Amino acid sequence: MPHQSRIRGRSAAEIVTAVERELLTGRLLPGSPLPTVRDLGVALDLSPATVAAAYKVLRSRGLVAGSGRGGTRVTANPPSPSARRATARLAPGLIDLATGNPDPSLLPSLGGALRSVASEPRLYGEPAELRPLMSFFQAEFDADGIPASAITVVSGALDGLERVLREHLRPGDAVAVEDPSFPGVLDLLAAGGHGRVPFLVDDEGPVPASLAEALRRVRAVIVTPRAQNPTGAALTAARASSRPPDGSDQSARTSC
Repeated sequence: MPHQSRIRGRSAAEIVTAVERELLTGRLLPGSPLPTVRDLGVALDLSPATVAAAYKVLRSRGLVAGSGRGGTRVTANPPSPSARRATARLAPGLIDLATGNPDPSLLPSLGGALRSVASEPRLYGEPAELRPLMSFFQAEFDADGIPASAITVVSGALDGLERVLREHLRPGDAVAVEDPSFPGVLDLLAAGGHGRVPFLVDDEGPVPASLAEALRRVRAVIVTPRAQNPTGAALTAARASSRPPDGSDQSARTSC
């Protein structure tokens, strides 16, 4: 039976919050059916339009999906509550790999660099980038053999991934992802309505046979060349130059 005993609320926002709470506590599991718009409206004494608005928000967040006559169900891989999980207390001896944060003790001090930054205000119409910094980036890409005729500055890796996927994919398109993978990437794909096809990684990077199999079923692939989270693997030159076992050319697909 559809889960509705703990879904409460007097507005669409309150219904959304109630469903999110059920997901966080594990009382709603992937694939679980939700009440129909009509049934939940009757149970909460709300109009169908209010419930439908709540379900629309849940769909936009990748938490639920319509399945035709099967009604509305929790998605197979709903976004994980990464931000809330990051605040959980860790048991002694454990290291939190889910957030992707580095060890602060390994980071350089920024005090000297910040004091050297010009304090003059920046105005509209001025160049949006620091040319010396962009030249440095271009030289780094060139040294790695990465074409860099145009460089876009983004607010973190996930922001960059979202922009690329939004331009090249449509909801429902599948993406090949590393297994294991960074939870933030999985959340991003779920929010965009994209399916996930895992491929294995080892100390040298993607396992060729596993990646080749995944590429047959997807429109894009996300690969971390260095400091893969959570394994820490780095793509070696030998692995990078290897071809899929069947020799097929997958270059037409989008890679991130």
